[in-house]
Parts: sequence; structure tokens; C-alpha cells
Amino acid sequence: MSNNSPDLQGADSPPALYTEEDARTAISALALTNNQDAEAVTDSQGEAVDDNTLLFAPLTQSEVDNCAFSSWYPNFSRVTFKSEIIRPLDAEFVKYLLSDGVFVPGQKRMEYHGELEEFGSSNGSDWSDSDDGGDVVEDISSTTAEISRRIEILGGSAFPRTTWSAPTDADWASTTSTLECKTPQDVYWLLKASTKIAKDLLNERYPALASVEPELVLRKWANLHPSMVFRCFVRNNSLIGISQVDVQFH
Repeated sequence: MSNNSPDLQGADSPPALYTEEDARTAISALALTNNQDAEAVTDSQGEAVDDNTLLFAPLTQSEVDNCAFSSWYPNFSRVTFKSEIIRPLDAEFVKYLLSDGVFVPGQKRMEYHGELEEFGSSNGSDWSDSDDGGDVVEDISSTTAEISRRIEILGGSAFPRTTWSAPTDADWASTTSTLECKTPQDVYWLLKASTKIAKDLLNERYPALASVEPELVLRKWANLHPSMVFRCFVRNNSLIGISQVDVQFH
């Protein structure tokens, strides 16, 4: 990830070491300045801007592009999980991911046609099977075949993500309560059940994301303990920061 903050030392000087107290002081100073100027700052509709949005500069298009998975992965492929990138995504596949409901193409969904009754009083005659894919998904067989091929390349197990996010909010939809996928159907369950993935595809994070082509990434599965997963920040080929992804452990 890029960091556009100006260097405080000469080009040949070693990087400065900043303490937690330094960071808190800097953030407090920014917050104080922004609070003083907040009344004068409005958006394009004339509404007051939230103070918190003023703490950080808006992302530039080049920063967004550099953070896309397919942009940084070639540079760090030697030190991260082996991954397969599927792009461009078929339009029908994206349509399927954004359609209502959590279902796998081709499966039967149960629909209820009777009136609401006291729990346990129905004999089941008001329920019927319904095909899920007729008017929602025309054909994603090519994507299914490609996912199968890529999972095989990765050794038979993978975990999915899109350009920006992994469906970590959808492990409840997995039979193993993990993101491990061995079939395309496993991948579909996770992607369809994830709010994070839907927001990525709808570009609800930043307006600049709309210009980045969506991609499906399959990464070689590794059963990592959440407390041992960290985000690393690199600038000019140097590691400048590490933060724990799941902070509930420490």
C-alpha cells in the first residue's frame, strides 16, 4: 500500500521510529484542527461533513488501482499464498452474485404457498419445490468449470475473495464454519451469503472503485488461527507497519 506522507528525514537517513504515543498525539492534533474547521466544510449538497472523514485524505485513483489484488499480487507472490485470479468475470456470474437470496445455481428452493398457521400445524402440503435459476441466472457453467480448474491447480482446497474483500462475514454458510472451498458450490455459498462481497460489487466503499474491474480470486487454503493474521504495510520495498486483523484476541 502507498503512503503519501512526506518524509521527515533525508533520503539517506534511516526511517524514524514512531511510538504509539506519537500516533495518538498526531491523531488528536488532526481531530482538533478538523473540529475547529468542521462548520465551514460541507459536501456538494451543502450538508455538513462528518468530522471523522476529515482525518484522512480521499484516496486517489492510482492508490485505488495499486490496492487491487491483481496489482500487488505479482510483486508479493513469493511471500504470500499461491493464488489464481479469474478475470474478467462473466456478466451473468456477477448478476447471479447480486441477485436476491442465498442459493447455488441449479438447486431447488422451497417456497410456501399457504397461509400462516400455528407452528407445527402444517402437514407440508403447502410447500413446493421451485427452480432457482430460471429467470435469475441464464448460464454460469463456464465460470463453474473455471473455478473447478483453478481449485485443482491450488491442490484441491482454496478460499475465495473478490478484488477488495474476503467473505469473512459468511463463514456461517459453510458446513465447516471456515472459508475453505473444495467445489464451485462451496465458493458460491460463501460469496452469496456475504454482505462484504455484495458491497464490493456494488462499489459502496469508495466512488473510485467503480473504475476497477471486479475479479474473483482463489487462494490456496491454509487453516490459520485468526489471532495470527496481520496486515502489513509496505512503502518503497520496506515494511513500515503491522496491525492485527482480528483485535479481539489481544
